[in-house]
Amino acid sequence: MTMERTLYSVSDLISKTRAMLELSFKDIWLEGEVSNVHYHSSGHLYFTIKDSQAELRCVMFKSSNSLMRFQIENGMRVSSLGSMSMFEQRGQVQFLSLIHI
Repeated sequence: MTMERTLYSVSDLISKTRAMLELSFKDIWLEGEVSNVHYHSSGHLYFTIKDSQAELRCVMFKSSNSLMRFQIENGMRVSSLGSMSMFEQRGQVQFLSLIHI
């Protein structure tokens, strides 16, 4: 029996993984504690949402961040609507946040 071999470049594999993540995990709610808050000069907001066992890097782009009625701060507990994605240049999984409550 011969196994067929599929060979991917790093960028192809990351791109395919991103596509699968974005199709499988869109318009979901994520809940946890906020840490590592960084308001970038571009208007984007970078932070981490964590629980007792794991953490996930998150980004809220300027278009969504500018609509927020409060500032996100370290230690806050939030529920965030968004989608999973991948920052392809670094191969990092991230959550694209649209709104916080």
